[in-house]
Formats: sequence, C-alpha cells, structure tokens
Amino acid sequence: MIVVPINLLVFIFIVWAVTWPAVLSVIRRRRAASVLEHLDHAVRLDLPLAEAMRAAVPFQPNGLQVRLCALVVELEYGTGLAEALRRAVPELGSRALGMLTTAERLGRLPATLRRLTRPRRVADQNAKTEMQFARTYGFTLLLLIVALFGGLFFFILPAFWKIFEDFGTKLPRSTTILYELHDGYAGLVVVLLSMLAVVVLTFYIIKLLPWQPRVQWLRDLIGWSVWPVPGLRQAMRDRALADVFFTLREATAAGAALHQAVGEAALLPIHPAMRRRVKRWAALLMNGHAAGASAERVGLPSMAYGTIATAERTGDLSGALAFLQHHYDSRFHRFEQFLRAALGPMMVIVLGGLVGLVVYALFAPIPALVQSVADTTGLGGGL
Repeated sequence: MIVVPINLLVFIFIVWAVTWPAVLSVIRRRRAASVLEHLDHAVRLDLPLAEAMRAAVPFQPNGLQVRLCALVVELEYGTGLAEALRRAVPELGSRALGMLTTAERLGRLPATLRRLTRPRRVADQNAKTEMQFARTYGFTLLLLIVALFGGLFFFILPAFWKIFEDFGTKLPRSTTILYELHDGYAGLVVVLLSMLAVVVLTFYIIKLLPWQPRVQWLRDLIGWSVWPVPGLRQAMRDRALADVFFTLREATAAGAALHQAVGEAALLPIHPAMRRRVKRWAALLMNGHAAGASAERVGLPSMAYGTIATAERTGDLSGALAFLQHHYDSRFHRFEQFLRAALGPMMVIVLGGLVGLVVYALFAPIPALVQSVADTTGLGGGL
C-alpha cells in the first residue's frame, strides 16, 4: 500500500488552489471583455441589443453562450442594460457596471462602451502577446519557486539533516538557521497557506455562482489597505480621476449642469478616498461655490483644479474635462506599463537571491561532511 505524506497532499492542494483561480481569472476577464465588445458593436450599428446578442450566441464558446443567452432573457424582460449585465454576466467588474449604470442615466451609452472596450480594441497582436506574456511570466516564475521551496522544505531538508546527524558533523550557522526555520515554522506556514488557498478558492467559487454578491465594504477595505503603498496610491487616484472626468464630460455633453454631473460621478465605484472627495465637491457646487476653488478645497490635484478654474474663465469646460480625462488616463497607463515591465526583473532579483541563499546554506556544510567521512574511513590523511 502506498502511503502519501500529508505534507505532499497539502502542498499539491496549495499549488492547485493558487493555479486554478489564476487560470479562471484570465477566462473571466476575456469573457467579460467579449460581452462588452458585442454590446459595443451592436450599439455602434444601432441594432436592437437582444436580437444582436441572440445572433452572436451560436458562434461563441459554451461559457460565453450561457452568458449571452441569460443576457438576452433579461433584456427581453425589459431589464436595464446595467442591471441585466449584473444578473447575467457576473464576470463584469464593479467599475464597468458602475460606469454603465451612470451612462444609462445620462443617455451616453455608446461613449462609455467605447471607453470600456478601447484597451482591448486598440492593441495590435504584438501588444496582446506581450501583455499575455507579462501576465503569465511572473505567476509562472512564482509557482516554480513555490514548488522548489516546497520540495526543499518537505522532502530534501529533513533527509539532509539526518545524514549529517548520522555522521556527527556540526553544521554551519547558515544551515542550522534554515533547518530551524523549517522545524519551527513549516507547520505554521502550511496552515497559513492552506487558509489562504481556501479563501482564494471560496472567492472564485462565489464568482462562479449565477448571483454574485457585490460587497461594497469589502472593496473599500481592500482599497484602503493598498492606499498607503507608494505608486499604487497614485495609480488608483489617476484611474479614479480619469473615470470621474470622463463622466463629467459625458454628463455636461448631455446637458447636465456641472453640480449634477459631479453628483453622478460621485456614484461611481471608485476608490473610497476619491469618492469622498467627489461627494464633497458636489456638495460645495450645490451650495454655489466656484468649481475650481471647490475642487482645490476638497483636495483634488493642482492640475485638476487649475485646469477647471481656467475653463471657468474661458468658458471651455468641455475641452478642459476632455484634457483632464486624457491626462489621467495617460498617467495610469504609463504606470501600468512600467509595473508590467518591472515586475519580471524584480521577481527574478528577489527570488534569485532567496534561491542563492538556500543553495549556499545547503552546500556550505558539504566539505565538512566529506572530511568527516574521510576521517571515519581512515582516508583523512589523503584529503
């Protein structure tokens, strides 16, 4: 009878629990993007949405067929587009649903769909290939390192330590630290990783359900937890401001007053810190304050309130809002490209350093072991 060590089972479960959600995330992202592209195509051609989605069903993979059929049913029952997408396509994120909800109220659905599908549509095949490589390279490297360290701590290190105990060889401090780490914390690490794997699995299983609970407080908690991180804070702020100024531009183009447009932007599912500032900005505008001065008062960046104040004097508010949207969109995409390019080298350096330390800790005592074997066999004088 073959007995499988519990450590091996736990390790296999952890690797599977990390790998499966990552693959599932790619599938979900592509499925959501495909639905938005079909909607954008139908809106641009001024086709009935339900009939256009039904016509696209036979040519799609099975999973996407199910989503499109559910969407057709919701639309035929008269459900609004954003609500129909929320019910039928749980892969869509809160950002897309929030922007589509606002676009329906403003009557600016075509522009919003173009904005949501633009990153996927404008990229050529080379850019798509580079993006897919960047997304999978870091994950693959991390998975290989996890597998290496798992095998090392669960199988190799205990046998290595037993060999040196049998020969009575004293190990250097670097090796004993490595073994103490394994002996003292391996069980705790296994428990923590198993709990993390269960949480990740639960999160993605919930997303597979026909209904998808959208817990705002959980998204806000995650947002606040990463807000102090340098770089990420600026990226989240830039993306939020780009969405806000896009909404302001579309709302004013639809004939809404600026305070009404800012009120609509305050409903977007952006970072809670930025949403709070936009709500305060809307309140100040409702009380009759100037747009530029109130934007400065609530803590918007100098580029934003300076441009808005200038637009108030020149009367070109639409051009100013379009400029600010493009500016913050560009800042966010530049940071995204930088992070994607830097992630691989950073992981190679950090994980390579860890591997180097482990290799040194394992090979440093080997000369002492060879000398001990030679002394035991009487060959020490020849070495």
